[in-house]
Amino acid sequence: MIKGVIFDLDGVMIRSEPLALEAWQRCLAPDGKRMQDEEYRSLIGVSHEASLREVIGRHRLDTTSEALNRCFQSHMLDLIEQAEQMPGLLPLLQDLRTRGYGLAIASNSSSEYIRKAIARNGIAEYFLCMVGADQVERGKPAPDVYLAAACGLGTPPESCLAVEDSPSGVQAALAAGMVCVFIPNSDLAPVSPNGADVVYPSLEAWHADLDRLLPSDPK
Repeated sequence: MIKGVIFDLDGVMIRSEPLALEAWQRCLAPDGKRMQDEEYRSLIGVSHEASLREVIGRHRLDTTSEALNRCFQSHMLDLIEQAEQMPGLLPLLQDLRTRGYGLAIASNSSSEYIRKAIARNGIAEYFLCMVGADQVERGKPAPDVYLAAACGLGTPPESCLAVEDSPSGVQAALAAGMVCVFIPNSDLAPVSPNGADVVYPSLEAWHADLDRLLPSDPK
């Protein structure tokens, strides 16, 4: 019986991918470098630590992962004010709460970024628990953020449903023992659902079929 629903943030609840690309461009600009769209798409869904190493190596930057991360996070915090909600998010959250499901966030972004993003979008009240990659040992595709979010909900992982938009996120959710709904990221090239239990083209499409996995009373 599913009792908790755990959402990824970027690409699932807010469309932040164009902002992340801009943050990378701002970090690379002082060195006269620029990230191509294809390179950026290859980083979506990859652990942030791996992304930092990839960017440093590919652009031959004379910096450390720690310094590049500080630059990227600073720009993302500035840009997050521009992030837009995915269509259908608010009605879905309202319905899930009315049905009695505990809601949480499990993201590869930082906890500060998560708090600012959901506050800006007026959805903080819906979530009992929020876990960022800076709060666990390993980011996705490891299951750590999902396991921590389930713990925060007080719900066994096997009683949680995860909502993801990337193959590495699906991998993390399944490794945590959760049911996984896959809603492909529109900013990614078409990818395999990577073993997700159910696939929908949008939050709105999933909401229309919500009874399939989530009945009105999880108790």
